[in-house]
Amino acid sequence: PIPSVTGGYYFADYGTHKGYLSINSGDLGKGWAFTLSGSYVGGKGYVECTDVSSWSYLLSVSKKIDSHNSLLFTAVGSPEQHSQRSTRITMEEMEKYGPSYNKNWGWYNSQQKTLSRNNYFKPYFTLNHFYHNGKVRINTAIYTAIASGGGYYSESTGKKIISFIGEDGHIDWNAVESYNKSSAEGNSQNILSDYMAGHTQFGAKSSLIYDFTDRISLDAGIHYQLYNTWEKEQITDLLGGNYWLEKGERKYVGDYIRTRNGRNTNYLTLYGMGSFTLGEKKNWIIKTGVSASGVTIRRWDTFNYTPENKWSDLATGIGGSFK
Repeated sequence: PIPSVTGGYYFADYGTHKGYLSINSGDLGKGWAFTLSGSYVGGKGYVECTDVSSWSYLLSVSKKIDSHNSLLFTAVGSPEQHSQRSTRITMEEMEKYGPSYNKNWGWYNSQQKTLSRNNYFKPYFTLNHFYHNGKVRINTAIYTAIASGGGYYSESTGKKIISFIGEDGHIDWNAVESYNKSSAEGNSQNILSDYMAGHTQFGAKSSLIYDFTDRISLDAGIHYQLYNTWEKEQITDLLGGNYWLEKGERKYVGDYIRTRNGRNTNYLTLYGMGSFTLGEKKNWIIKTGVSASGVTIRRWDTFNYTPENKWSDLATGIGGSFK
């Protein structure tokens, strides 16, 4: 391909803007080439207090080793965070405040404070090896991904935060704080938290296509994947109270509540499929295949169990198919 550089910039009248840049190296000699792209979306949304900040990138590097072998490395990702309108509004509220109205937020200490804001990032990396030599084609890949994210969340034991709507149609955070301070025991009746979740993936797979003749071919492969997940909820703001009471235990900012657990999974599959072409005009194709798979799953939980008892028993399963 011919070397090239492209870019662009867009914006909306309500405040969202986007820019991007892409570079294609073309043939650098000795079989090397790369593509690098990046973009950014940011600014205010049409709905009030739904701002966004999102980066994205792609890097692809290829290397042709010889007439039979080539490599391709790819990295993609998009770290982002955005606020949102997650509470329904009535027709009366829309007519009163307009279609861009959002009741999920309010002013607190001269700053916008929202109930709903998410963030996530999952970088993904793959390395492919391609081999082609007459009757044989082999594609092998190693990949990994590390995902992590979360979002603002709230917990309530009494009147919920979204019930504290002021005359301007937004959350009256000062009223929420006063409500929490009114508890005789000093415990918060409303808190803010960060509900987080993520996973780690690692895998390797390889497929083989072999043409015995122009009428008979074999497609076979193997795939292994490690998949570990986790989730947890952590207190971020007691909103004027001294502590959060959960099952008789006092919890403070930084403590985990409700859940903290995960799951480790190992998965392996093997498959093979034969293809047979029949007829003088090669207008009949018969395909038959088999597969076998196995999986192990083990769960951990440090919220409901002590550290020495956090692991579940190992669960296993096997399966197969014929078609």
